[in-house]
Amino acid sequence: MLEEFNDIFDFNQTAKRSGCTKVKHKINTDDSPPIKQRPYRISPAERRVIEDEVHKMFKADVIQQSESPWSSPVVLVKKKNGEWRFCVDYRRLNRVTKKDVYPLPRIDDALDCLAGARIFSLMDLKSGYWQIEVDDKDREKTAFVTPDGLFEFKVMPFGLCNAPATFERMMDTVLRGLKWNICLCYLDDVIVYAPDFREHQQRLRKVLKCIQDAGLALNSKKCCFGKKKLTILGHLVDAHGIYPDPEKVVAVEKFPIPQNITDVRTFLGLCSYYRRFIRNFADIAKPLHELLKKDVKFSWNLSQAMSFTTLKKLLTGDPVLGHYLPHAKTLIHSDASGYGIGAVLVQEQNGTERPIAYASRTF
Repeated sequence: MLEEFNDIFDFNQTAKRSGCTKVKHKINTDDSPPIKQRPYRISPAERRVIEDEVHKMFKADVIQQSESPWSSPVVLVKKKNGEWRFCVDYRRLNRVTKKDVYPLPRIDDALDCLAGARIFSLMDLKSGYWQIEVDDKDREKTAFVTPDGLFEFKVMPFGLCNAPATFERMMDTVLRGLKWNICLCYLDDVIVYAPDFREHQQRLRKVLKCIQDAGLALNSKKCCFGKKKLTILGHLVDAHGIYPDPEKVVAVEKFPIPQNITDVRTFLGLCSYYRRFIRNFADIAKPLHELLKKDVKFSWNLSQAMSFTTLKKLLTGDPVLGHYLPHAKTLIHSDASGYGIGAVLVQEQNGTERPIAYASRTF
């Protein structure tokens, strides 16, 4: 089957994909006058990086010379591997852009769709944003300035406030009728799921055909097919349930004792993503959240230390949630304290009660 659709993968150098024409990115700035910014000061080494990136984008046909009255500066962000990421600082443009409220899927809703699935495939779009054109009349607004000139994007760049909404709209258009039924789509990730291998082949063929017809290209290095276990949307899933992403769990386990408010906020961000796995999360995390209140001075006491240690222990103790089964007997257990409430959704599966999700909040 993959050989049949080999033209949609990036390793096929003879089949250049056209990109999706079903949706174009628009930048509605109403009657705002053009925003003009000068390039930021950069080092000679950074200038060479920018020159190289501009050359690559010209070669890929994603930018062109510009005579736009708009201009935004370039910034380079260092990756973990030491390489540079080319970015355009569109913050001022974003402030005058009318916001697109097209929704992104809720991750918990997406995970709930996987009940009953035993076989999974994951597909990733190659440079996904660059597969959507910018509307001709709005290209000038994407203009960016470097020490060597003014350029504008022909395709949708990173950094625009409405880019995620446009991308999700495009994918929903391409996969209309299939999303939520045989596949999930979260930005440039497409997940196909099925109860058995034969059904999975049929579903996968339908999704690949839609991608092919839309002119989209897949990143072969980030695609995997016919797996019994898969890490998606920050979670590990299989036929038995949903687990936190092992890599994220390691990050929690190795997190050092917070030394300031920034550390506390980062740790809570890591843990909060998996709060549905932890009973009475809000109560446990309350001492740490107290440190984030306005005008509260950072102070690491016994209550904060216990909260920190308990969250680590619970998240690194192999927590697992069952898949929600529509016809299984479902119960809600709740409790409350003087400063918070908590609940757990459970189902009777295979003769035992399995937790499906935990919820909690403080007063």
